[in-house]
Amino acid sequence: MLARDPLVNAAAFGIEVGYANLAGLAQKFPKIQGALSKATQDGEYSVFVADGSLFDLEKLKRVKFTIRTDNQIIVSINLVMEEHSSEMVETLTAKYPLIANIKGYSPDRHLLLGKGDSRVEILGNYVPSSLEVRYQTTAFYEALQQQKIDAKIEREAKRDRQL
Repeated sequence: MLARDPLVNAAAFGIEVGYANLAGLAQKFPKIQGALSKATQDGEYSVFVADGSLFDLEKLKRVKFTIRTDNQIIVSINLVMEEHSSEMVETLTAKYPLIANIKGYSPDRHLLLGKGDSRVEILGNYVPSSLEVRYQTTAFYEALQQQKIDAKIEREAKRDRQL
């Protein structure tokens, strides 16, 4: 399983987050087996990183996959590009509806797009020039956001105790 036709959620390389499974990924990209063997488990998720050269996308540095360990469904695909690509940003914003421009001072600095039960986060850096695109299920995205909030609250509470 890699994707439905038509797609319900966002997809990178034809791999639909929240639907595609590990077996389908390994079948479509057999060269990924080496990266799969180095997967690490983090609670309910397994994570592995593949070299960007295994995929047909210019200047792709690496791809990180996050997979639920219970059902082997891919919940996140993170692409890290060697440099910022306005063309890629334009393609994604034309393909997926904008949910939020998180950093308002720059239109492609941190965008949140959506399709179905998924989110596409675009994080652009200009110094050094790079681009990260995260395809995630909505539940995985929201869990990560909650973790960030919890960590911030914990840091502030720790700081307040030290005062």
